[in-house]
Amino acid sequence: MTQKISQWINQALSTVEDVLPSSNNTPLTTDDYALQSYIQGITEQKLNQDFHKASEYFEAAVQKDPQFKTAWVQLAYVKLKLNQFNEAISIADTFLPQAVADKNKGLQFDLYFIKALAYNHLQKNKKAKEYIKHSIQSIEKNQNPIQKIHGLKSMVLLAYLMEDWDLALKNLDEQLKLSESYYPLDHQLGSINLSKANVYIRKTEYTQAKDAIHKAIDYYSKDFNPDNMLTSYALLNTINLIDSDYEQGVQIANQAETLLSETKLPHQKMQYLFYTSLIFNLTGRFDRAQKYIEQLAQLAKKTDNKRYYIMVEIVKMHAFYVQNKFLEAYNHANTIKTTLEHNYLPEEMSIIYSWATLMSSRVLSPDQAMAFYQEMIQKLPFLMDNYYSDMQRARGHIMVRLGQVDEGLDILKKVEKSYREINEKHAANYVGFEILAIMLNHPGYDYQTVINRLDSNTDYDYLFFKLKAQFKARESDYLAAAMLMQENKLKANQLWTAEDQLLLEGYMEKSGE
Repeated sequence: MTQKISQWINQALSTVEDVLPSSNNTPLTTDDYALQSYIQGITEQKLNQDFHKASEYFEAAVQKDPQFKTAWVQLAYVKLKLNQFNEAISIADTFLPQAVADKNKGLQFDLYFIKALAYNHLQKNKKAKEYIKHSIQSIEKNQNPIQKIHGLKSMVLLAYLMEDWDLALKNLDEQLKLSESYYPLDHQLGSINLSKANVYIRKTEYTQAKDAIHKAIDYYSKDFNPDNMLTSYALLNTINLIDSDYEQGVQIANQAETLLSETKLPHQKMQYLFYTSLIFNLTGRFDRAQKYIEQLAQLAKKTDNKRYYIMVEIVKMHAFYVQNKFLEAYNHANTIKTTLEHNYLPEEMSIIYSWATLMSSRVLSPDQAMAFYQEMIQKLPFLMDNYYSDMQRARGHIMVRLGQVDEGLDILKKVEKSYREINEKHAANYVGFEILAIMLNHPGYDYQTVINRLDSNTDYDYLFFKLKAQFKARESDYLAAAMLMQENKLKANQLWTAEDQLLLEGYMEKSGE
């Protein structure tokens, strides 16, 4: 009976992601216990998507039958889901020579594809490209629709590594069409749509990306799984931050709140917590951001992932910055820089260096800030390669504080433009607000053009409304200034300060005179 189940499972696996069918007449294993463990592993992996339990079952299967190659392949795929990339590579390396010797194209495809995915996650693109080409060669010219779907997955990854986004979309569309026609499994169709969303993000086509994510969520909701759902919400809030759609981001946070205790994938949870925390900061929801920061810190400690520790500190610095607490932000950045330098390579903490430079431009004396800036670009030249706009933003502020206002504003306008050219609306808008703040303190500049540009790209932002009110007051239009500040008070949440209240009351008093 178990062997009949073996044949059925082998056929059923043809419909599932990451599995290629073996010969129908070839038993997966002759050991019933190993097969039972394998079936339980497939159930946890493909239906429940509990990758920790799946890993335990697959390991039990291969311990009982060390030659159970199909179980080893699925164990490797689960290792990828759990971010255990070197272990996945090790499994593939063990079985590849025999697969090549046996001319087993299906097994070769899986093992090459596993290695390509693992090296891609490890950011070793040269090796990833090498193995993805092998996986394509192992399955090309195969007209079996299921195997063609797998071949297209390799093509998508290769296009991704080549940054050929149009080719990636073409292959994803073909993969989606085949999947809809032959094996329309909800989680598979959701996965393809989520992959399309990632490509659209790379093309900075955020409307199309959101559409693809919502399609993925529709599919994922039919076989509800917290990991897939949170992955989708994390991507949505990545876009909502970039696209300056903060209130939509808060709505997503309200929908995703219950998933946080259920998800088991650290990377997806970290991405969601990180981008949503930044949205909370920008909307003055610091209490909620603090709760997320605590979860970020727990994940960083649990995984001991260097990048995660840095993400925690970025959220903390960002909270200071959006409240104009530049000295606190600089002190925090400098402390983190000093603390991490002993355990991190300079490239690993490059974003900390760029942030520290930006903070220094706002709080150190102009000469000291320029010296700090020069030290950073001389000591760490890769900052100008990877964070050119951020470093120029710091330089623009320094030039203004040195009294070279025209030059500083020109630099900041170019920075804003560079962000807009890559559709980074959030970053562009915030630099625009900083330009307005400089113009407020240096009369004589055409600030209305800047306000008009920002109005067309911003629904609401606390700092923007405050600046617009201050310009109205400078023109002695205190009623308009009071109305702007009154609306700001209703929306600013914890960004609203005692100083803001005094401004509002002053404008109201003067508007009645």
